[in-house]
Amino acid sequence: MDHLISLELGGSNSIRNLWPESRRTQPWNAWVKDALENKLHRMVCTGQLDLKVAQHDIATNWIAAYKKYFHTDLPVSKSPSAGSTRGPHANPPAGQPAPAGQPGQVWVNTKSGVYWKQGTRYYGKTKEGRYMSEEEAIRQGYHAAGSR
Repeated sequence: MDHLISLELGGSNSIRNLWPESRRTQPWNAWVKDALENKLHRMVCTGQLDLKVAQHDIATNWIAAYKKYFHTDLPVSKSPSAGSTRGPHANPPAGQPAPAGQPGQVWVNTKSGVYWKQGTRYYGKTKEGRYMSEEEAIRQGYHAAGSR
């Protein structure tokens, strides 16, 4: 069970806001929806998106909302666990550093919204994150560490 509109987006624990959600379905699953919830929360908190719009988009069709806000037709990361469902940029298994990114890529902490450049303290080391180009990080609303 999960919240249709997450608590971080103003959802409630009402039975009307709860729905079954699988972590095993592919490619669209609870892990992917969680990433969308985090992104929408960041966008609302930074004033990039109106709360009512975020709530409407995720409640109406969360997969369409994912595609809209991540600018992709397929999930960027399917699961935070190791195995065949891991994408090349998914979170590392707990307790393990992420594999090195390609030259020119930054490490995005997907929870905080901050990205780190290669050679800096937290590059590839935060619990939640993934590699991408700096251009893509900026396009998705992330900001460089120390830039605010």
